[in-house]
Amino acid sequence: MNGKLLLSSALIVFCLSPAFCEETDREVDPAPVREVRPGVYVGVASCANGFCHGSTAPKDETSVLQNEYPTWMLGPHRGAFRVLRNELSQAIAKALDPDGKPAHERDECLACHALVTPPGKSENVFRDDGISCEACHGPAGGWRDQHFEEDWTYQKSLDAGMRDLRDAKKRAGVCLECHLGAADRKVDHRLIAAGHPRLYFELDNYAGKIPRHWKVGRSRSTTGVRAWAVGQVASFRAALVSLERYAGGDEGWPEFSEYNCQSCHHSLASNAWRKQAGYRFQGGYPPYVARYAVLRQLVAELDGGELDRFDAAVDDLVRAASSFRSRQDVAARAKAVTAVLDEVEGDLTGAKWKGGQVRSMMRRIAKERADFLPDLVAAEQAAFALQSLLSRWVELDRKVASGEVARTIDDVFASLDDPDAFDRGRFEELLARLEGQL
Repeated sequence: MNGKLLLSSALIVFCLSPAFCEETDREVDPAPVREVRPGVYVGVASCANGFCHGSTAPKDETSVLQNEYPTWMLGPHRGAFRVLRNELSQAIAKALDPDGKPAHERDECLACHALVTPPGKSENVFRDDGISCEACHGPAGGWRDQHFEEDWTYQKSLDAGMRDLRDAKKRAGVCLECHLGAADRKVDHRLIAAGHPRLYFELDNYAGKIPRHWKVGRSRSTTGVRAWAVGQVASFRAALVSLERYAGGDEGWPEFSEYNCQSCHHSLASNAWRKQAGYRFQGGYPPYVARYAVLRQLVAELDGGELDRFDAAVDDLVRAASSFRSRQDVAARAKAVTAVLDEVEGDLTGAKWKGGQVRSMMRRIAKERADFLPDLVAAEQAAFALQSLLSRWVELDRKVASGEVARTIDDVFASLDDPDAFDRGRFEELLARLEGQL
């Protein structure tokens, strides 16, 4: 009967209407017609049913945990909008425009602190939900009512508008839209000067800050050291795109958010760490090279034959940007670095990261410690890299978790607790100790 249920009048115990009782046989479709509305955002409440993603406990027998909604409620994305109402956010808004809108009403703030939907493309979407399900997974109108059906596949959901977050590169791209910025989501020098934190990103360790709402086996390629490697490439590429957009577009140039803050700003204390050393890139105001410091070691480890070419392209870009050459020249050189990155990306993101390779990469970072000393953020990226690599090593050999290498990496993180008190000598000493242990 084509999936429909044949009801005999002999089986009907009661009738809903006299007309129905007069029928001897009737075909009834047991399932309602499901709406398909690609591109429409349907709101977080539509995912929160206990039989869908609102279970109070994770489930093993299903392909997903089914407790994603309660887990999201405990994470930082849930509170993204509420942050705009705090004292600091309101002060930033006042600094930007004393007579303007408060932070929780400003479009430039809402772009990353709430789910902003196109006109006529949303229902039951509320700002105070912060960064809700569809902000990352995409508008669910095209697949919400179908994706639990037996013959429905993940690919069908992707075709209907879901974002492919199982792909580490695409996942990084989604994160970077806010955590680094995009054409319509910018944290520029004006906003930073008003008090907004500078944007940093590292895919693996940032994902670790989110309460896990995915099954590890299903999403292994988007977590751990593989995600770290993908994130290094994606973050640097996004930074190059941003630099190219500022230098090659119609906006003001130079845009100082693209440069190292400490070139102009530093503590007035006589022993401030910033005064102790020069940069690998000499002269002018170096661009923000922290996103390259660890990636450079990744290139050296996995595609060493390209390191000289990669260094040369980056050095050309840095010289052009730090000497404030023509903006078109800076944009062209940023594009040239991106081209080199495109060529080596497969080698950098496709590694299997066996034990020997993990230890070799850790040893390289420790040995090349001079690259991380002049820049606090570069030092932080080195620490994140060591953490991701250590986690992979522990996966392969659990006793490493209680060994001397793990304790030294804990000390590396502790040395970065207070950015204003960053002790370059101490950081260098810890990496030297780590090199010896490896």
